[in-house]
Amino acid sequence: MSKLKCLCGHIIVDQSFDLPYKAQFFSDEDYAASYEKFIAFCTNFIQAREEGRQEEFIADHFGEGYPTNWDISEIIDLMLGGMRAVFGHTMYECEQCGRLWIQPDPEKDHYVCYLPETETRGVLRSRRSEKDEDRNEGKS
Repeated sequence: MSKLKCLCGHIIVDQSFDLPYKAQFFSDEDYAASYEKFIAFCTNFIQAREEGRQEEFIADHFGEGYPTNWDISEIIDLMLGGMRAVFGHTMYECEQCGRLWIQPDPEKDHYVCYLPETETRGVLRSRRSEKDEDRNEGKS
């Protein structure tokens, strides 16, 4: 999705990274299965690498034509991206009215919306920067 028109008329734009009104979530029912798949992938990759079969492993998992000389972080990042594509649901918060737009099926570009009953906004925003500020205040 690159743009979504909210029922209030606001256009939600998704054309960059690190958006404060976008999040991804895994259904609780998929959480264990997705991480089990990821752990199995990493375990099998490490074993294949130690046995000198990294190129074979990459061809088996990603298909012929993928670069076989990637470093470990690139391969793990690719697997995480695949895991998000299969199990991850995207969610947007309208910055104007606060509606949450949730993707019920990760494989379909379809969203349903929920209107908040309170005035709380910014629920998808990262709290990382707030925690960093709290820690830095104590260092002065």
